[in-house]
Order: sequence, then C-alpha cells, then structure tokens
Amino acid sequence: MKKKLLLPLFILLLSYHALMAQNTKAYQYLPNVVDIENNSFGLIVGQNPAQGEVYFIALTNKQSGEAELPSKLNIRYYKLSEKAVATRISKTTVADQWVYLYRAPLKAKLDIRDRNYTALSGRNSYQSYIDNGEVDSIWYSSEPPFKQISQEQNGKHVLQTDRGNFYYRGMPLIDDQGNLAGLLTTSTGSNSERFRVPEAISMADIAKRLYEFDKCSFFQMVETGQVFNPCDRLKNAQVQKNKEEDIYNSNNQVHALAIGHALTLNGNFSSGPNGSSMAGFGYAAGLNIYINPDKGKVRLLLSPRFNHVPFKVNANVSSTYKSGFLTKKFRANTVDMPVVLEFVTKRQIKGYGFFGIGYVPGYQFDGKYIYSADGGDSKTRAVAFGTAKFTNKVLLEIGTAGARRRAAFFVAYQFTGWTDQSYTTVVNGITVAPFNGFGSNGYFSLGLEFSSRWSGQWGLKSK
Repeated sequence: MKKKLLLPLFILLLSYHALMAQNTKAYQYLPNVVDIENNSFGLIVGQNPAQGEVYFIALTNKQSGEAELPSKLNIRYYKLSEKAVATRISKTTVADQWVYLYRAPLKAKLDIRDRNYTALSGRNSYQSYIDNGEVDSIWYSSEPPFKQISQEQNGKHVLQTDRGNFYYRGMPLIDDQGNLAGLLTTSTGSNSERFRVPEAISMADIAKRLYEFDKCSFFQMVETGQVFNPCDRLKNAQVQKNKEEDIYNSNNQVHALAIGHALTLNGNFSSGPNGSSMAGFGYAAGLNIYINPDKGKVRLLLSPRFNHVPFKVNANVSSTYKSGFLTKKFRANTVDMPVVLEFVTKRQIKGYGFFGIGYVPGYQFDGKYIYSADGGDSKTRAVAFGTAKFTNKVLLEIGTAGARRRAAFFVAYQFTGWTDQSYTTVVNGITVAPFNGFGSNGYFSLGLEFSSRWSGQWGLKSK
C-alpha cells in the first residue's frame, strides 16, 4: 500500500519543482513591470541611474479608435510601489500597435532584467502574470500557458490559452527558458465574462523598431545568445577596429633602424687529406640590426652573434703517434659580425622576398678538442691555449619576411683556416700536434636563420 502511495507523491513533487523552476524564470521580469491604468501595463527596457531615469514602453491599438496615450502619464513601479509622472519621448508602430517610449524619474537603481529577449515562436509555450486585483497587487505567474497559433503578415501574433485565464495589455510573455519573447496587446480581467482571443507582438520586432529610433540610448536590452546589445557590439567592434588600426599604423611606420633577435641552425663541412671530409652541426644566436629596413629596395644588416662550430674528426685525418694519440672532435666558438647588403625583390603588404651578399669578420676563441691518448675509446677534453685568431667569411643569403618575422637560407665560406697547424702539446711525455692534417683550408656553412624584429613589421606599403 505504501509503495502505491509513494509513486503518485513522487510524480507530484517532480511536477511541483518543475512548475516552481518555470515560475522562477518568469518572475525575473516582474521588476520591469510598470502599472499604468485601466488594466494596462508598461515594460521597462532601460535605465540611467546617473540621471535618475528609467525608460519603458506602453501599447495602444492604433486601429481600434482608442485614444492615444498622453504626453504625461501617471505610473507606479511594481517593485517599489512608488508613483511617478512619465514623459513621452516618442512613438513607433509594430503590427497594429502604437509602441510608446517614455522616460520616468526614479531615484534608486532598479534591479531590472535587461537580458535575453527573443522572438515569439510557435515552438514554445509562454507564461505571463496575474494579480489579485487590488491596488497594491500581489503578482503570480499565470499557470495556463499561452501558445502561438498563427502570425499575420503585419506582425501580429494570435495566441491560444485556457478559457478562464486572464491577462493584461503590456504584460510580458516569457518562454520556458526564461526569455522575454513578446508583449500582450489585448486584455481581459478576473471579472471578464467574455473570453477574448489573446494577441501579442514579438519582442524582437519591438527591439528592431526602438533600435532604429534611438540606437540604444533608451532600449538597452540584450538579445538571447548575445553578450552585448547592438550598440555595445558596435562600440566594441569600433574599439577593436581602432586598436587594430593603431597597431597597423604603428607597425606600418617607416623606421630608420630596427633591431631583433636571431637564431641560426647550420651544418659545417670541411675537407681533409686523402680525400676525407669532416662535418658538424652548430648554431648561432645574437641580434639583427637593420639599417633602413622599411624604405626602398636596399638595406644594410649587421648581425653580432655567438657562433658554435663543432667538427667530428675522421680517424684517417688526425696524426697518429706511437703513443696512440688520436684527435676525435674539434670545437670552435666564435664571435661574428656579418655585414650584409640586402636587396628587396618587391615590397608587398603581407611580406616579400629578399637576397643578400655579405662579409663576416669574426674572432675565434682558443680551440677545444677531444682526443684519445691510447687509440681506443677513451676521451679526454683539452683546450688549445694560444690558438685564438681573427676569421673571415663571405656569405650569400635568400629569404622571406612578413609581419615581424623573417627566415633566410644562407651559404657561407670561411676562407681563414680554423686550426693552428703549428700548435703542439705533450701527451704521456710525447709531443704531438693534435690538429695536424685538418682545419688549414677553411670550411663551408649551410644554414637557416630565423629572426623577429622588436618594432614595426615587414611588408610595409612604402615603395
């Protein structure tokens, strides 16, 4: 018996919670209600607390012959039970209705709902409000829903509801998602004996006409699915456009000098005796300083940088002694200053290509090497003190530049020897020349350079 009672009770509780949730969504718009007179209401659509004003709309039927609303109108705020005299700002038409826009004084900021208006749709059911018929009304969310049954070409929406439901012109229609969808344009009351077919106009149509009139000075509501009203969206879009233009103008300035960081990845190749070859992969990091970077077809590039150049030494290249000495690797660290004359192919907005030819003076620090003293797998690190020298290279490059970045492929040749053939050291009591047979005839470098400038950008309009 208890189980039979529990199921209906559970269903009743679910229905109650669903109804309360829907009513809560509908109640959100009660602070927007303005009591006018003769069972007619207005809806607050904006406010200006700094000036102590609210703005509301009210309706009359322009085809029924009823009098228009006056320029001055006595109203009462539902939430505050406070009376005021409103002044008409303007009027427009939606379907068969005059839509009046009023301003009214209000000292306090009203907690109105200014979001989530939408269009009336036949897919949804809607709720409005009813009151107890007293001067200081107690409002309830109407339980019988309204449903759209037709929409006439002039924009009037014909609704359907249960007989016995009563409603007032100007009251909002709220869908089951809590969106403000429209305003009722006909009225009945609790004492009405004759049922009247309810009619309404869409909030989307009202918003369109009010926006055309005042561009959001008074109508400040936000459409469902949007974060801002149309004016704020336009303002934000203009702010973003101005920001982009400022960035563009800043980037599009013709700079006499530009500086940026650069990173190079390179492969180094050298030949040795007996037709052998040596190779190693290195890197360089430093700055690019561009002189006259944004004007004309020619610019000058200065690139102070640290360059790391390693080589793997083949066994048949280095000298072998009775001690079993064998040089296995050599590493040169240099400070270079490429001086490159670059030629722009064709300046374009998004970027362009370029090529260049340059001379690279540098200073190579004392060489570092790894050797085996017994001809086996043992490794010992050493520094060839006193072998530092000045170096010279020539360079060719080709690349592309756009926005703040550029990339270039280059070929360089160091025609200065990179080892000191006369250098000797003592290993296990025996004097050896660790660089004998390699490094006297220079080396080639092939690489990629990636760089980014800190101010301005490539691809300017200057010719």
